[in-house]
Amino acid sequence: MTDLPETISNDQPRLHRVLSLRGLFVFGLVSMAPVAAFTIYGFVSVESGGAIIPAYLLGAVAIMLTALSFAQMASVAAQAGSVYGYAKFAIGGSVGFLGGWAMLLDYILLGSLTAVYGTLYLASALTRVPEILFLMSFFAVLLWTGIRGVRLSTQFDIAVLLAQLGFCIVFIVVAVRMIGTDGVQSWASYDIFPASLTSAAIVGGASLTVVSFLGFDAISTRAEEVKGEHPGRRVGQATLLSVVAMLVVFILISWLLSILESGLSLPDPATSAFDILAARLPALTLPLAIICGLALGVGACQACHTGATRLVLAMARDGRLPILLSRVSAGFRTPIAAMLVTLTMIVLVSTIALENVDLLAALVSFGALTGFLVVNLSVLVHFGFRQRSRALLSHWIAPALGIVVVLKIMTGISPLALKLGLAWIVAGVFIYWLHGRGGERVQGRPAI
Repeated sequence: MTDLPETISNDQPRLHRVLSLRGLFVFGLVSMAPVAAFTIYGFVSVESGGAIIPAYLLGAVAIMLTALSFAQMASVAAQAGSVYGYAKFAIGGSVGFLGGWAMLLDYILLGSLTAVYGTLYLASALTRVPEILFLMSFFAVLLWTGIRGVRLSTQFDIAVLLAQLGFCIVFIVVAVRMIGTDGVQSWASYDIFPASLTSAAIVGGASLTVVSFLGFDAISTRAEEVKGEHPGRRVGQATLLSVVAMLVVFILISWLLSILESGLSLPDPATSAFDILAARLPALTLPLAIICGLALGVGACQACHTGATRLVLAMARDGRLPILLSRVSAGFRTPIAAMLVTLTMIVLVSTIALENVDLLAALVSFGALTGFLVVNLSVLVHFGFRQRSRALLSHWIAPALGIVVVLKIMTGISPLALKLGLAWIVAGVFIYWLHGRGGERVQGRPAI
């Protein structure tokens, strides 16, 4: 595979190729946010009936299988459109658009969700500052780093990631030392599978644990900014490495939180992790609030915004969205028009979502899981049916299992979220019909 051309046309520059494997890996970790396990813990615990480890393991199966499919498709269709580009390459423009449209819902809502969580955490630490001020500050930073380009945002990502990892390490060390002391149950007495456990509870919890991992897919949207001769290979490697790393971190943190929770009464799922630390490890509550606030409100939200922007850019280039959104700044090599539109959408959703965090999380799951279905299907169609691949595990079994597991997890999404998600898909069908009549400007499969 060779690099894509530096320009689409004589007057339209490409994105700047400066990302290495390390940069992609860091972007993936920041996208998922190591501290995300703290923010989603309460909702997963309630939904799974306390079976948080089985719920995480089921969610991880779906994520790992889908990550393998992302890696496979990145090897043959390394462009900025991610799910959209993969499905267009493997299946066709209409399926590609709907898959990309679903992922756009994921990126916009997940960006809003992380911004809202970041606001709530910082507001709990700095009570005199209005929540709206935190929210607007996040978006100002996102706009500044986004316009300036990849190098600045990568440096910012590294700083945010180091702060999160430092806090997680401190928490893990201190929490492990507390187990079996001061009223905290021991490892032996902890029940991973509660007596009241049901399959429905595990599936419901898994539909929320997926939210913790969301963001790994945004790595594939940066393919056009990867340097070297094999951008798709680096995208695939970074995707798998970041998912495995976060799987270990998320399960360990959630396990320790559930052990520390024993004997406590937690009134609000949204603040469960914060309440656990306030009761067991009070010295860590202020650092948790500040680090979670910055990591989610700036780091994770920036990654979601970047993914949404690159997805819109790819769709606009093909004439599926207004042509204005395909413009790339000649100076900064950034898609400023698409950036402003997607940021505006994130801002609007965030300002009305402060009181509806649980519904927002469910909608994020719908968008992501729909996109994951499309990617797994793309692997089956391209490698399995079209090329008749003999690689049974990677090209047949893994994507097929990914489809089955994702569909099963989708049954745990709330009915209201499903209805709203389907309404978004219907809107996408209308937009595709409206902009698709002129045909794609890039015909056939992408040049690779």
